[in-house]
Amino acid sequence: MAKPTTLPFSSFQVLLGDGATPETFSAPCGFTKRSLKLSSQTSDTIVPDCDDPTIAAWTERNVSSLSGQVSGNGVTAMGSLSTWRAWFLSGQTKNIRILFNLPGAQGGGYFQGGAVLTDWSHDADIKSEGGRTQQSVTLDNDGLWAWTDNP
Repeated sequence: MAKPTTLPFSSFQVLLGDGATPETFSAPCGFTKRSLKLSSQTSDTIVPDCDDPTIAAWTERNVSSLSGQVSGNGVTAMGSLSTWRAWFLSGQTKNIRILFNLPGAQGGGYFQGGAVLTDWSHDADIKSEGGRTQQSVTLDNDGLWAWTDNP
């Protein structure tokens, strides 16, 4: 049995675009957890068996739309606070890149597309997390997130 190559935390990144031309992407500081959720919206059709309509019919599904969501949480890094605040208050779409990059490993690349900052929250508890303020963000796709393979 061959041991798989796995992706370390540092090689799964959420990068924010700066809106310039050409656009530069950088990772906001502070995340200690990141996640990517890809979903599909479907419509269902029950299809009976024509030879024996008395048996249970199977459900067939058609994908009608795709969506993506990135969430992250960790410490509130003051160097990134103004970036999150400006984005949230603008109500605008920002380009993001979700990177799976392990140099020399097959299968790496990134999703890239527009996202809206739909949730930005902060929490502080003197008794946990070393008394440090924690933040949580949720980014929902705004249009297509295209995949690009690493060269």
